[in-house]
Amino acid sequence: MSRLVNGGILGRSIFPNLNEKYLYLISYYKVYRVQLSNMSFIRIKSPTGADTTSSSFFKASPTESKIFMNHNNGLWYFNGSVWAQQTPDGLVTHNWWAGDMSNDGSVRAAGWTTGRLWLYLNGVWAEHQPYGNVDMKWGAGTIVVSGDGSTILVHAPTSAGGASKIYMYKNSQWTQVIPVAGDQYFGGLDINYDGSRYAIKAGNSGYIWNSSSWTNLGSISSPIKFMDLVGTKYCFIYSYYTLKYFDGTTLNSVALGSGDYYNLAIMNSACTVAVIGRWSNNSALRYSYAPFTTWTSFNPNGDTSSLYYELLYTNKLT
Repeated sequence: MSRLVNGGILGRSIFPNLNEKYLYLISYYKVYRVQLSNMSFIRIKSPTGADTTSSSFFKASPTESKIFMNHNNGLWYFNGSVWAQQTPDGLVTHNWWAGDMSNDGSVRAAGWTTGRLWLYLNGVWAEHQPYGNVDMKWGAGTIVVSGDGSTILVHAPTSAGGASKIYMYKNSQWTQVIPVAGDQYFGGLDINYDGSRYAIKAGNSGYIWNSSSWTNLGSISSPIKFMDLVGTKYCFIYSYYTLKYFDGTTLNSVALGSGDYYNLAIMNSACTVAVIGRWSNNSALRYSYAPFTTWTSFNPNGDTSSLYYELLYTNKLT
């Protein structure tokens, strides 16, 4: 494999005694891989080998053999051996801002902040305009691809600053996704492995599509994150000061105290380790092990300059 981490190989490992994979902390200038069992941190190299990784999105496959990311306004893809820059529009650099890929990397999607959406299907990049929309700022929203590549969800505000819209690409067709009537400002998406379940933050409310109907989770202040392959386990921050997680049977609540407010959360599928944070404050990163009575602050390698906008755990795993 090519250099990915500190000049060496980026391999897939597990949390000792937790049987879980690595977590990524993603900021606009740095990406760290974290092993929470011993709080070890590794800074991810950029595609060009530099320490500084300027990335508005970073996606890793479950085995970490595939990477898809933005770097210095360019699209890059690691196929397990080498990095290759992607040029869907023929330009080496552009304001690519959102993107995702399937587990095997065969399906990819990326958008500009200024209004262009591109999909990589059957080995070819092509521009898409769901419902003829050319005024959507696709890169300014969220793009998620199911693990099997069958389903793509894209969310974006209009260029005129109007309410957001969400569209789904499945079976070679685009349809609009409307979890709640009326204009909404959506703020996060997640999707399970086969695309049958997906989670949406609409305004201050959370919704999960469970194959046939919507479940309203009530007030949330973070994107909903699926924790398992099927999407029956999930977590989110409720009203900034409470972590809620559904373990497949019970919706559990963990009070976080009133000293800080949080809008980022992620957990492993065994519900034994959790990480919370606030995208506007790097010092708000905390981790805890079940039963989540004690929370510990951390910053990768003492880094206090990065503001992390996403906690990425490859949740489309077996």
